[in-house]
Formats: sequence, structure tokens, C-alpha cells
Amino acid sequence: MAQASGRRDIPGFIFDETKGRYFPVLPRHAAPINYSFTEDAVKRKELKEKQKKEEDERAASVSLVSQRSERYWNNLALGNLMLESGWGGETDHREIFTRQFASSLELKQTFAVKNGSMIGQFHKDFETGLTVAAGREPHGNTLWALSHGSDKNSEDSNDSVDTGGRGDVEMNSVVMESDSIYLSTSEITSINIGITRTMISTSMGGEDCAAITLSRVATKEAYMADSPSLVFGCQVVFCPNDDRTVWTSAVSKVDGTAAVGTSIGIHIIKEAESLWDDTSLGIPSDVYALEFLGPDLLACGCRDKGLRLIDTRIPAIHGNSNLSFTVRHPSAIAHIKQLNEHEVVVCGLENSLCIYDIRWGHPASPSKGFSEPSVPVREFKGHRNASRFDLGFDVDVEYGLVAAATDDCHIQLFSLYTNRMIRSPVSQKLFPSIVNCVRFARTNDGKDRAPSLLASAGHSISEFSR
Repeated sequence: MAQASGRRDIPGFIFDETKGRYFPVLPRHAAPINYSFTEDAVKRKELKEKQKKEEDERAASVSLVSQRSERYWNNLALGNLMLESGWGGETDHREIFTRQFASSLELKQTFAVKNGSMIGQFHKDFETGLTVAAGREPHGNTLWALSHGSDKNSEDSNDSVDTGGRGDVEMNSVVMESDSIYLSTSEITSINIGITRTMISTSMGGEDCAAITLSRVATKEAYMADSPSLVFGCQVVFCPNDDRTVWTSAVSKVDGTAAVGTSIGIHIIKEAESLWDDTSLGIPSDVYALEFLGPDLLACGCRDKGLRLIDTRIPAIHGNSNLSFTVRHPSAIAHIKQLNEHEVVVCGLENSLCIYDIRWGHPASPSKGFSEPSVPVREFKGHRNASRFDLGFDVDVEYGLVAAATDDCHIQLFSLYTNRMIRSPVSQKLFPSIVNCVRFARTNDGKDRAPSLLASAGHSISEFSR
């Protein structure tokens, strides 16, 4: 038997350390029952090992941050404050760290597309550092790739944003080098890039047909900074043959699976080599929010106030199977974000923002058809959103922050540890219009940086960092 140090990598096979021999890697449909080395299982194992390595590296970095914050613990004034407020323990240590981080988030730059398009949804790519943004213009909607490293704030260029006389463009906006990806005839409602470097974007529909677009995205190694081209290869477009509206999308954290929420249900799109397989599942409500909680577990947030858990491996039967309520929120659900294996944050209308444990989300009276709201684990008081679905929302679990846009053109920050609202330069800024999209973002630049917070409003994107 070959030693581990001298083992060779054999294409199509994987070495099991426990059994000490090679096993063939088989497609799921060709593998025996309970076979441990299917293509999906191997991908998940490799992803878990990669995530563990990244978590270990982050933990080492956070430990350095904790050492620096130890000075605050030794500070007499802070000690007196803790005694007066009754704080103490691990939760309060994390709370202080979260508040320090939130208070350090300052507006670093505001950038825009050269033609001054209104910006709706966006996604900052972790690998290349580019921001993919949806521009809304009178003649159509364009998906742009904005290069942060190629702004035109240099001495050899005096380009400025074409505001067209509009007052909602920040005066200090940096004009970013823009690469048009494609043109859509209706509003682009979501943009996401998965771990397999596939980008999914959706357009709403309306007078024109809705569309789901899948594009291959360059890796960091393949991306050429001197001639930026983020998207390469083929683009696949799914156009529903009815008048459904497409609201949102989500990508799996472990493979190339994507989900799309529409006015009549969801689409599950699975990636297989160079092809995509599309499966539809009817839901008797508009689906506004989607979040993958596991490789095959999908959380759907709906207009009828229901949070439904769907196993994507189980096909629909007569259009209504596998659709039981797990949580009934007090209002229609606009966003869902996963906190851990059992808890999710749900943001909705009527100023509702709650954390639920999906293991016991049902109300106590099923005989009433679950008409009463579920009891949340915790609730964030003071959130302001009476009736809008198009407000940005995101969560950074590592730093314990919730960022929620409001209907009065602000962004609120909350602590995940105490549910308290946090005062920050982010929350103090009045944006020129409602904030359509909010995202915590990191970049794979070889440095373990804290996340920045990006927010789109009007004709520009604001970036907050420390």
C-alpha cells in the first residue's frame, strides 16, 4: 500500500484515509445506494475543507483583533461603564467588539457608472473585486461590471458622471471603468455569483418577458486587469412562456445549484458539467426571498407571510407537495438570511425584523391553520419599513451585524447579540433616495480584511469601511 506522503492523484478516483484505498468518483445517478464518493459528495467534502481552512485563518486574525481590544477591557473608564450598565461575560465582549467595528465604518468612496444610470441591485465579486451592478435607464436596463482598481480619478482623465441635471448623484462620486455585460428589457431584480463561478441574474418582466440569465464568470487568475472582461463563455437565458414576474434568486453555498423566486413559485436550476437543468415548483404565493440553508434545503419567504422549507431533491406532486409552513411571519417576507444551522433572520413589511428557530417555528394552534404569527426567538425593535419590498438587507454573522435599509432613506445597524440598534456613521447618513441593495463584502486580495458595507441609492454606490 502506498504511503500517504507518496500517494498519487488518480483522475476519477479519491483516496479514503480510513480504508486505505482508492474509490471511483461516480455521478449520483450511477452510484450505489449510500455510496460515499459521488461527485456531489466529493465537492462538498472539498468545500468543507476549504471553508475550514478559511475559518481557521479568520480565527487567527480575529484572535489578533481580540488581543488589541484587550486594552479596552483594562481601561478603567470602560470597566466602570460595564459595572454601571450591568454588562459582563462573553456576549458582552462580542457586543463591544461589534459596536467598535460598526462605529469605525466610515464613508470611504461613492462611485457611479459613467453614463449616470440609476443603480439598483449589485454584487461585489469576492475573487476579482469587481462590482456587478444593474443600471436602470429609460431605454433599457444594463448589467455593468465596475472595476474598483480602474477609477478615472487620475490626472490624465477628467471624466465625470453625466447627471442629466438630477440631484440624487453624490457630488464626490468616482466614475468607475464600466464593462457592459448585457442589456435587459425589464428591471434587473437580483444578481448573485456562486462558488462555481456562475453568475445568475434575473429580470422582472412586465410588458416584456421575464428572464433568468446564467453566465460564466472569470476566476481571479483568468481575469486580466489591463483589459477587464468579467464574463466569458456562454450565457444561457431562460424565458418563462407565461406572464410570471421574477422577484429574486439565490445560490447554493456548496455547489452550482441556484433558485429563482417568481410570482407563481420557484425554479431550481442545477449545474451539471456544461449544462443546466431547470425544475419548476408551484407555490400559491409570490416568492420574494430565498436562502439556501444546506446543500438541498431551501428557505422561501412569501407574500402570504409564510416561510417554507423545501427539499430540492423531492419533486412536486400535483404542484403542492413539500410546501408546509415552517414559520408564519407577522407580515409579507422580503428577506431571509441564515445565522447558523437552526436560526434565520427574517425581514418583512410592517416594521418586522425577527430571528426564528426553524426547528419549532409553528404557532401553538395548528387547528387555526397557522393564522397566528410564530413566536420569534428574538425581535429587533425599531426597524422602519412599513410597506416596501425593494429595500436592501444583509447580515454579517462573523462581525455580528445586521444592516437593514429603511423607508426614509437610511440604513439601520443592529447587533446580533443583543438586538440593540447601533449608532454609526452608516446609520447617520441620509441617502439621496431609498437604498435598493445593501451588501457586506470582502475581497480575495490575500489579506484578511474586515468586511466593507456597500449600499446603492439613486445613481451611485456608497462604500463604508474602516
